[in-house]
Amino acid sequence: HQPDLVLIAFGLNDSLGGLGKLADFETAITQMIAGIHAQTKAGIILLTPPFMATRRSPARIHPSHLDFADTIIAAQTNGTLAAYAEKIRTIARETQTPFADIHAAWTRLRETGTDTDLWLTNGLNHPDARGHRLAANLIFQTLLATT
Repeated sequence: HQPDLVLIAFGLNDSLGGLGKLADFETAITQMIAGIHAQTKAGIILLTPPFMATRRSPARIHPSHLDFADTIIAAQTNGTLAAYAEKIRTIARETQTPFADIHAAWTRLRETGTDTDLWLTNGLNHPDARGHRLAANLIFQTLLATT
């Protein structure tokens, strides 16, 4: 395949592996970027992850997902997900790869009083239409800034 544009969106589920996996994450993303550059002429945009849940909302979380809800909540609230987002920013700077900072946008939402947990369709880690619209707008802004 010879794409014109590749979006790299990792970190959300990866963060569940904890901070001990951050170096492996960095290596994998850096290798993806190098491989894409070596095999295509595609532009690349890195995406930082959106937020995950900060609390259990049993009415919104499917019963089969409650077992791992605490792991997801911990990654969001103990700084692990934020560390993965920061690693993506660092990789973007070091490789001179444009990035859409979705995580920063969710941070601003939270800081201005938005209950971002309500933006998760499954109550845990999947953004709803508002979250996807926000990401799409950030990607579009990044595209405009890099062309």
